Amino acid sequence: ANHKFLTVEGWKRLDALSPNEHLALPRYVAQPERSGQASLHTHEANTNRDVIPRSVWQALVVPAMKRAGLTTRQMQARLGHQYCGAALYQTNLSRDRARRVAAVVGAGLLARLAESDLYWDQIVSIEPDGVEDVFDLTVPGPHNFVANDIVVHNSIEQDADVVMFIYRPERYGITVDEHGNSTEGLAEIIIGKQRNGPIGTVNLAFVHQFARFENLTTYYAPSGPAAGGAAGGAAGGAAGGAAGGAAGSGGGDYGAAGYGDASGGFADDGYDDGPAPF
Repeated sequence: ANHKFLTVEGWKRLDALSPNEHLALPRYVAQPERSGQASLHTHEANTNRDVIPRSVWQALVVPAMKRAGLTTRQMQARLGHQYCGAALYQTNLSRDRARRVAAVVGAGLLARLAESDLYWDQIVSIEPDGVEDVFDLTVPGPHNFVANDIVVHNSIEQDADVVMFIYRPERYGITVDEHGNSTEGLAEIIIGKQRNGPIGTVNLAFVHQFARFENLTTYYAPSGPAAGGAAGGAAGGAAGGAAGGAAGSGGGDYGAAGYGDASGGFADDGYDDGPAPF
């Protein structure tokens, strides 16, 4: 199963995870009879292990600093720290420090992480464990659930007949494809699941001014031997015509000097041949 797991950067599929990333685990799982009273805030955080991963500096803190117009030096001064440059970004955050940093830079999501019931456990390795049947569950509302002590994504796919995604490279700042062609106005409809039909990708054109999708028409420039032959023929014809014109212009009076053509002209036979043929 390629289910989604919660990371500091958001939900990620299993195939997008890598060692050294952190997954969200519940800090405390209440007993069933106490589930309505479950609260993790009564458990004091252990700053040796119960920390927020350092990746939040780049994911949450730096963007908040830019919005607030703060430099790294100003941010550290407001925290009461001696300036240490970017070295601060290499450290994990205790929950207390995360609260203070969030207040200084105005990072609301970091403040919520500091108060959350999540424990961030580092991935040591990801190894295949064979193939077996699994369950795809949906719980009511916008909730998540815990499986094997890991917070996993609430699923809706088993309730849907078709699952589709819209992908526009421009939306993510991708301006050219792998072949160097422009991606302007391109879109993909990705059919990820379908109970009664095929899956795959459909290429469409996106019309910005109307926010509308249309059929994509692709034009290809000619290439290969056929195109080369056509180009050569056109060039040869143009060259032949130019040569004929040059010979004709050098002939002067039609009756005396003959008509110019690509072969160099022909002799006057003494008869009136009428108007020039070209």
